[in-house]
Amino acid sequence: RSFFQRMGEVVAVSGGGATIGLFGVTGRTGKEFAWLALERGHHVTALVRTPSKVSIQNERLKLVQGDLTRNDDSVIEQVVQGADYVVCMLAASTPRSTKDETNDNNGSLSSYPQDFMLRFVERLCAVLERTKPKVLLFQAGSMSSDGNGYLHPIAWTMKHTLGRKLGIFPKIHDNNAAIQHIAAHHSNNNFHFIVTRAGVLKEEDDSPSPNDNGNKKKVVASNWPPLPMFPVTYADLAEFSLSALTDESLYDTYPFVR
Repeated sequence: RSFFQRMGEVVAVSGGGATIGLFGVTGRTGKEFAWLALERGHHVTALVRTPSKVSIQNERLKLVQGDLTRNDDSVIEQVVQGADYVVCMLAASTPRSTKDETNDNNGSLSSYPQDFMLRFVERLCAVLERTKPKVLLFQAGSMSSDGNGYLHPIAWTMKHTLGRKLGIFPKIHDNNAAIQHIAAHHSNNNFHFIVTRAGVLKEEDDSPSPNDNGNKKKVVASNWPPLPMFPVTYADLAEFSLSALTDESLYDTYPFVR
């Protein structure tokens, strides 16, 4: 094969027009993910409560208006029907975290709706049994356990110090229950899963992270939890998540992202 033939294959893979069902498009990671996926030629169908909050304009973006709190499974089905990949970057809205609908685990939650994520994941997996996507990517935080309930000792320490201080225990426990449901049921659902676990997130800036010698550090999957002093940008997490969808080495795993 010639160089140009190989380059054509790369373009086809990276911008091959896959269909992605997205939950959480108005969140900081979700909007970066949608923008990136559309830029690379994919089709995105996203659930949104208020369409006017989505500023992205693209003919390959389809918005489904709906509210998950209404227990209407038809809106879930509209988002995932025909999707090759399904991405969940949701988080429950609370009185002190209404702007950020991504699952970033950064804010202090004063009132978390009990079992919000678990109830959604139960309904989502039931729909995915019928639609059968290739992969479900579920975005959690670095203080979340894997599907077996195991949490790395470093992450466990951060959970019981920072997590307690920030008041996010209810959110962490809800994520854990959702992750365990995905792990327990995916083998019967005929699709793979990836649970990403990122730590502190930040907006894009031009300042390098510590110890990167002025070069931008590539975000990677790791068995070691990320430390708070090395935050990841929302854009970089979106980039990692999009690439992870086709990385079979990450299928049915719970990578920390750092």
